[in-house]
Amino acid sequence: MSRYPYRKPRVSVAAEHLPLVLVGLPGAGKTTVARLLATALGVQVTDTDAEIRRRARLTIPQIFDAEGEEGFRDREEQAMRAVLTSPQHAQGVLALGGGAVLRPANRALLAGRTVVYLLAAPATAADHHIAGSVTTFTSSARSAHPQTVVTPAVALTLLAAPAPLMRPASSTPSS
Repeated sequence: MSRYPYRKPRVSVAAEHLPLVLVGLPGAGKTTVARLLATALGVQVTDTDAEIRRRARLTIPQIFDAEGEEGFRDREEQAMRAVLTSPQHAQGVLALGGGAVLRPANRALLAGRTVVYLLAAPATAADHHIAGSVTTFTSSARSAHPQTVVTPAVALTLLAAPAPLMRPASSTPSS
Protein backbone atom coordinates (compact mmCIF):
# COMPACT_ATOMS: atom_id res chain seq x y z
CA MET A 1 0.00 0.00 0.00
CA SER A 2 1.22 3.46 -0.83
CA ARG A 3 2.62 5.58 1.93
CA TYR A 4 0.70 8.53 0.43
CA PRO A 5 -2.88 7.42 -0.20
CA TYR A 6 -4.87 9.25 -2.85
CA ARG A 7 -6.85 12.10 -1.40
CA LYS A 8 -9.64 13.91 -3.15
CA PRO A 9 -9.01 17.61 -3.73
CA ARG A 10 -10.07 19.70 -0.74
CA VAL A 11 -11.28 22.64 -2.80
CA SER A 12 -12.83 23.05 -6.22
CA VAL A 13 -13.20 25.66 -8.90
CA ALA A 14 -15.59 25.68 -11.85
CA ALA A 15 -14.06 24.30 -15.06
CA GLU A 16 -14.75 27.56 -16.90
CA HIS A 17 -12.27 29.29 -14.56
CA LEU A 18 -9.42 27.00 -15.60
CA PRO A 19 -6.67 27.54 -16.23
CA LEU A 20 -6.01 29.81 -13.28
CA VAL A 21 -3.22 32.16 -14.34
CA LEU A 22 -1.16 33.78 -11.59
CA VAL A 23 0.70 37.02 -12.27
CA GLY A 24 2.57 39.46 -10.04
CA LEU A 25 5.92 40.99 -9.26
CA PRO A 26 9.00 38.76 -9.37
CA GLY A 27 9.18 37.22 -5.91
CA ALA A 28 5.46 37.67 -5.14
CA GLY A 29 5.03 33.93 -4.65
CA LYS A 30 3.38 32.92 -7.92
CA THR A 31 5.14 29.56 -8.12
CA THR A 32 4.45 28.72 -4.48
CA VAL A 33 0.78 29.69 -4.65
CA ALA A 34 0.40 27.86 -7.98
CA ARG A 35 1.74 24.66 -6.44
CA LEU A 36 -0.56 24.99 -3.42
CA LEU A 37 -3.60 25.65 -5.60
CA ALA A 38 -2.85 22.85 -8.03
CA THR A 39 -2.39 20.39 -5.18
CA ALA A 40 -5.61 21.49 -3.52
CA LEU A 41 -7.54 21.32 -6.80
CA GLY A 42 -5.97 18.09 -8.01
CA VAL A 43 -4.82 19.68 -11.28
CA GLN A 44 -1.52 20.19 -13.06
CA VAL A 45 0.74 23.13 -12.25
CA THR A 46 2.96 24.80 -14.82
CA ASP A 47 5.51 27.53 -14.22
CA THR A 48 6.49 29.32 -17.43
CA ASP A 49 10.00 30.05 -16.19
CA ALA A 50 10.51 26.33 -15.47
CA GLU A 51 9.02 25.48 -18.87
CA ILE A 52 11.42 27.92 -20.57
CA ARG A 53 14.41 26.44 -18.70
CA ARG A 54 13.30 22.90 -19.62
CA ARG A 55 12.88 23.71 -23.31
CA ALA A 56 16.10 25.73 -23.61
CA ARG A 57 18.18 23.50 -21.31
CA LEU A 58 19.61 26.75 -19.99
CA THR A 59 19.05 28.84 -16.89
CA ILE A 60 17.16 32.11 -17.17
CA PRO A 61 20.37 34.16 -16.64
CA GLN A 62 22.10 32.11 -19.38
CA ILE A 63 19.23 32.87 -21.77
CA PHE A 64 19.42 36.59 -20.94
CA ASP A 65 23.21 36.54 -21.45
CA ALA A 66 22.99 34.73 -24.79
CA GLU A 67 19.80 36.23 -26.27
CA GLY A 68 19.03 39.35 -24.27
CA GLU A 69 15.66 40.22 -22.83
CA GLU A 70 13.96 40.16 -26.24
CA GLY A 71 15.08 36.58 -26.83
CA PHE A 72 13.87 35.56 -23.39
CA ARG A 73 10.50 37.28 -23.96
CA ASP A 74 10.15 35.43 -27.28
CA ARG A 75 10.70 32.14 -25.46
CA GLU A 76 8.27 33.21 -22.76
CA GLU A 77 5.57 33.97 -25.33
CA GLN A 78 6.14 30.59 -27.02
CA ALA A 79 5.87 28.78 -23.67
CA MET A 80 2.70 30.65 -22.74
CA ARG A 81 1.11 29.89 -26.09
CA ALA A 82 2.02 26.20 -25.83
CA VAL A 83 0.68 25.87 -22.30
CA LEU A 84 -2.50 27.88 -22.82
CA THR A 85 -3.44 26.00 -25.99
CA SER A 86 -2.65 22.53 -24.66
CA PRO A 87 -5.77 20.73 -23.37
CA GLN A 88 -3.75 19.02 -20.63
CA HIS A 89 -2.07 22.17 -19.29
CA ALA A 90 -5.05 24.45 -19.89
CA GLN A 91 -7.01 22.72 -17.12
CA GLY A 92 -4.55 23.53 -14.37
CA VAL A 93 -2.77 26.41 -12.68
CA LEU A 94 -0.20 28.51 -14.54
CA ALA A 95 2.41 30.72 -12.85
CA LEU A 96 3.76 33.36 -15.20
CA GLY A 97 7.12 35.04 -14.94
CA GLY A 98 7.07 38.50 -13.38
CA GLY A 99 7.47 40.35 -16.68
CA ALA A 100 5.18 38.19 -18.82
CA VAL A 101 2.34 40.70 -18.89
CA LEU A 102 4.57 43.44 -20.30
CA ARG A 103 4.24 42.13 -23.86
CA PRO A 104 0.95 42.91 -25.65
CA ALA A 105 0.89 39.48 -27.35
CA ASN A 106 1.01 37.81 -23.94
CA ARG A 107 -1.81 40.00 -22.63
CA ALA A 108 -3.84 38.99 -25.69
CA LEU A 109 -3.22 35.31 -24.81
CA LEU A 110 -4.68 36.02 -21.37
CA ALA A 111 -7.83 37.71 -22.63
CA GLY A 112 -10.94 35.93 -21.38
CA ARG A 113 -9.00 33.78 -18.90
CA THR A 114 -9.05 33.84 -15.11
CA VAL A 115 -6.02 35.94 -14.21
CA VAL A 116 -5.16 36.47 -10.55
CA TYR A 117 -2.74 39.21 -9.57
CA LEU A 118 -0.80 38.28 -6.44
CA LEU A 119 -0.36 41.51 -4.58
CA ALA A 120 2.87 41.81 -2.63
CA ALA A 121 4.65 44.85 -1.34
CA PRO A 122 7.53 45.61 -3.72
CA ALA A 123 10.03 45.37 -0.85
CA THR A 124 8.69 41.94 0.18
CA ALA A 125 8.71 40.69 -3.41
CA ALA A 126 12.26 41.99 -3.89
CA ASP A 127 13.42 40.27 -0.69
CA HIS A 128 11.92 36.97 -1.91
CA HIS A 129 13.29 37.41 -5.42
CA ILE A 130 16.78 38.19 -4.16
CA ALA A 131 16.67 35.27 -1.74
CA GLY A 132 15.95 33.03 -4.73
CA SER A 133 13.53 30.89 -2.80
CA VAL A 134 9.98 31.87 -2.02
CA THR A 135 8.36 29.73 0.63
CA THR A 136 5.51 32.02 1.65
CA PHE A 137 3.48 34.75 0.03
CA THR A 138 2.70 37.78 2.14
CA SER A 139 0.20 40.48 1.48
CA SER A 140 -0.70 43.29 3.80
CA ALA A 141 -3.07 44.86 1.30
CA ARG A 142 -5.37 41.83 1.01
CA SER A 143 -5.27 40.60 4.57
CA ALA A 144 -5.99 41.76 8.06
CA HIS A 145 -2.75 40.02 9.06
CA PRO A 146 0.33 41.50 7.35
CA GLN A 147 2.26 38.21 7.13
CA THR A 148 -0.43 35.79 5.99
CA VAL A 149 0.82 32.50 4.57
CA VAL A 150 -1.34 31.71 1.58
CA THR A 151 -2.99 28.33 1.92
CA PRO A 152 -5.18 26.93 -0.87
CA ALA A 153 -8.25 28.30 0.91
CA VAL A 154 -6.76 31.78 1.15
CA ALA A 155 -5.63 31.64 -2.48
CA LEU A 156 -9.16 30.70 -3.55
CA THR A 157 -10.44 33.65 -1.54
CA LEU A 158 -8.20 35.83 -3.71
CA LEU A 159 -9.94 34.33 -6.73
CA ALA A 160 -13.29 35.55 -5.46
CA ALA A 161 -12.29 39.13 -6.30
CA PRO A 162 -9.21 38.99 -8.53
CA ALA A 163 -7.59 42.28 -9.39
CA PRO A 164 -8.06 42.96 -13.11
CA LEU A 165 -5.02 42.59 -15.31
CA MET A 166 -5.94 45.69 -17.27
CA ARG A 167 -8.69 48.22 -16.65
CA PRO A 168 -9.97 50.68 -19.21
CA ALA A 169 -9.11 54.19 -18.05
CA SER A 170 -12.82 55.04 -17.73
CA SER A 171 -13.36 52.33 -15.11
CA THR A 172 -10.40 53.25 -12.92
CA PRO A 173 -11.66 54.01 -9.42
CA SER A 174 -11.39 57.64 -8.42
CA SER A 175 -9.52 58.55 -5.26
